[in-house]
Amino acid sequence: MNDKPKLSRSRQKRTQERTRLSKKHEPLNTKVLLCSILLWAMMLLTLQFGRQVQHTHLTNGQLAPATVVAEVDFQSVNLAATALEREKAGAAVPPVLLIRDSGRGEAERTLIKAFDRLLEEGSNPESNSFHDVVELLGLSSELQELPQAFSKEELTELRPELLRLLGEHWERGLVSEEDRSTFFGGSLPAGRLHLGEEGSVRNIREFLLPAEAAGVVVTELSSRYDMVMEQRRLLRVLMEDLLRPNLLLDPSATRSLRQDAIAAVAPQLQLIRDGDTLMEARRPVTPQMIEDLRAHQQELSRMADQAYNVSLLIGSGISLALGIALSLAVLSLLEMAALQRLDRLLLWMLLTESTLLAGKLLLGLSEGLTLFDGPFLLALLPHAIGPLLGTILYGPRLGLAVGITSSTALALLMGNDLTVFFGGLALSVTSAISVRAIHKRINLIRSGLYIGGISALILIADSSMDQVPLMTMGQQALVALGVGILCPLLVLLMVPGLEWMFKVTTDIRLLELSDMSHPLLSRLALEAPGTYHHSLMVAHLAQAAAKEIGANDMLVRVCAYYHDIGKLTKPDFFIENNHTGNNPHDELSPSMSRLIIISHVKEGVSLARRYKLPQVIIDAIESHHGTSVIQYFYHRAKTRAEEADVKEDVKVEDYRYPGPRPASKEMGILLLADSIEAASRSIDKNKAGQIEGLVNEILKERLNDGQFDHCPLSMEELNRIRRSFIFSLQNMLHGRVAYPKEQSAEELNADHASD
Repeated sequence: MNDKPKLSRSRQKRTQERTRLSKKHEPLNTKVLLCSILLWAMMLLTLQFGRQVQHTHLTNGQLAPATVVAEVDFQSVNLAATALEREKAGAAVPPVLLIRDSGRGEAERTLIKAFDRLLEEGSNPESNSFHDVVELLGLSSELQELPQAFSKEELTELRPELLRLLGEHWERGLVSEEDRSTFFGGSLPAGRLHLGEEGSVRNIREFLLPAEAAGVVVTELSSRYDMVMEQRRLLRVLMEDLLRPNLLLDPSATRSLRQDAIAAVAPQLQLIRDGDTLMEARRPVTPQMIEDLRAHQQELSRMADQAYNVSLLIGSGISLALGIALSLAVLSLLEMAALQRLDRLLLWMLLTESTLLAGKLLLGLSEGLTLFDGPFLLALLPHAIGPLLGTILYGPRLGLAVGITSSTALALLMGNDLTVFFGGLALSVTSAISVRAIHKRINLIRSGLYIGGISALILIADSSMDQVPLMTMGQQALVALGVGILCPLLVLLMVPGLEWMFKVTTDIRLLELSDMSHPLLSRLALEAPGTYHHSLMVAHLAQAAAKEIGANDMLVRVCAYYHDIGKLTKPDFFIENNHTGNNPHDELSPSMSRLIIISHVKEGVSLARRYKLPQVIIDAIESHHGTSVIQYFYHRAKTRAEEADVKEDVKVEDYRYPGPRPASKEMGILLLADSIEAASRSIDKNKAGQIEGLVNEILKERLNDGQFDHCPLSMEELNRIRRSFIFSLQNMLHGRVAYPKEQSAEELNADHASD
């Protein structure tokens, strides 16, 4: 009677466990539903915001695919009339002339030096030193008569006046005879100009020649001072020597003013009536047709009634829901674990919405700001960035899921364009395949070439069907190829931030950690060389096995490098580092030795966190022994207890590692590789079957001990791993022929060569 309730409770417990596991693996759990609804709402809102911006995929010169007739009256920009008005406005702006002030200082210094020498010399007619000054300063030889023409008092009065008048005329601007007569080589329409970028409009005839300015100076001084004809002549010669043309054209300022004038011209509108033909089939498309079609579509959107907007919203919502459902179906079929991880769902949402926002921005730049033509928008759409990031961070399945939802959203954004949808799917698959494993940074560049090449082929096919001109088609293909090459470079810049945000370790980060000059690996090589060599051998074994079953071989290799770093704290207590022959464990009790051996896991975790190693390596350190038994010290403790006739049993649980047991294929491979490599040191490698027997025994022991209960390795995969270990160990531990004790140098060299 007591058995039935127990049996019932046991059955009930098993039923509850099955129910819990089935719920855990349901594809549509609460997290998935909430994230999907939130993503659907965000994308629908993004699509509806700014819906008035319309994409025009037609290009100048292609044959029109159909005849389009206006359905309403609307206004369109007359491109030819607008261009003509803007050309007139730009041509009407006079050029900008600047006053070059660079020669003024030299002229003033020349005048000062000449008057200094005149004042020193006075009016001594016997002195010839002023003649040398005239030649040195490059003045006219006629000015050698200045000392005789002016007294010292007259020179003192004239000096500041001449400096003042010299500066004034330099500031007003002087023009050469040729520039004034030819209007600067025909650059000035009707002689009009701007003096400075913000100056008023002047006429070139308002500016004096240097000789005319010199005459004005002499006239002004003559009215104030009583000068004879000779004095006026000499002053005129002096000023003509000092004054130079200093007006020059400023092309940059002229261009800026003309651009401002052109921008101020409002577009010239034309009225197009209902029923007018906007585009005729099989006729070459012109820019005016493209503008008319854009204006027509915008007018239709503006006049759309509420029912039309609601139907458009419903259609977009259903299409987005189907895209999200397809993406979730791919994840549930290929990688159910992604639907159980909130971080992966959040990354899926972030990459999809970011791709749609980037496409929305490009559409606005193309249609609203006209920074580039509409046909090139298809080549610039960021199809590949989301799948690339998803694949690098969490694998190709997530990258493909991101590509499905983002392609659906971009196709809706571009007016239900199927080329955008299928092209996006093709680029998503290309991205997911090309960056599944990044063992070298050149792999990213190769991926960019694949993406750019596929994108170019898609655009060439689409343009050929639309009969786009060859020149435009080639330009589109080149842009697509360039964008494809640029995508991986942008991804490289974005990966570190997303790694930090989602706490994920990518192959790029693993590449950095595989550098053997890392401080921890350098310490391991110097302080625990036996453990270092053991880690290298484990890495070789594990990487080969991981490749055999399609696991992440780079991850398991890097984890193998660091899995035993905890032995750095007490390296001599581990047999591979003890070369003295004295075993420190001989003087310790088995329980104390157990504590020292087990502590290397805890110490390894502590070192990994101190050196900021990623969590995946910390997981490898913790789980590389699982909860397996330290057999040597367990049996030693049992033997000592039997010899001492101790009644209390030695518990096997006390001699187990704390775990956890491996939870991924890579960690399971690492556990086996670590155990097999350590045990392989004790076998006789010259005896046939020793290696195979060792591998089979350890694999069977770990299976029976339940070390793979949480690991997704199948029996078929374990068998392939077993064969890989046997093959690798046979190559690593191949036997050698024993050399005779007495052997000639020639024979020894021959043996080495055969080995």
